[in-house]
Amino acid sequence: MIALRESERCALAGTDCRPPPLRRRASRPQLKRDPLGGTTLVYCVMAWASALPFASLSTTCKSGVRRSFEVRTEGVADPEGDSWIYYAKPVGTKLRDDEEYFASFKRIGPDLLQLEGVKNGLPNEYRGCGLTRALIIKVARQHSTRIRSSRHRPSEGETRTEAATAVWKSLVRNDLAFYDSAEDRFCYPMRPKGAA
Repeated sequence: MIALRESERCALAGTDCRPPPLRRRASRPQLKRDPLGGTTLVYCVMAWASALPFASLSTTCKSGVRRSFEVRTEGVADPEGDSWIYYAKPVGTKLRDDEEYFASFKRIGPDLLQLEGVKNGLPNEYRGCGLTRALIIKVARQHSTRIRSSRHRPSEGETRTEAATAVWKSLVRNDLAFYDSAEDRFCYPMRPKGAA
């Protein structure tokens, strides 16, 4: 597999001129493990057309404007466990191929998923709208499981961006998630009262 820098892109979907039966499926974001166990998302054009419908999410942006998003999902082959990519697009808005949102979740245990990575390349008016926060809650309910964040331990090959930390902190402020300082991880949903 060839790892791409953020500034590089895969060919745009629909630019392949071979007849339909010979065309390859659209490129997908791939999960790639580095030698230290961290996860890097290799970004390609999202596979919206082949993904399955998942949910409609309605959020309120920091500006106070309500936004609606259609979310689709697909399973991804990952030797370390079941993984899913969730794609989101604003309802009723035409986007360029490179204006995309996706988040990847990996099964860590029978009742635990980890949010591995998020890419929000949507236009500015769709950023700061709580999409990742709403998706964490919806995915946890759909899978009947807990979701944890990655840690921010670059020396161990695992990072959590400032934007991801801000999303998790908003969940903590609203008593929806908690932070485990020993593990340097956030977890949704909040622990039940009296749980260790």
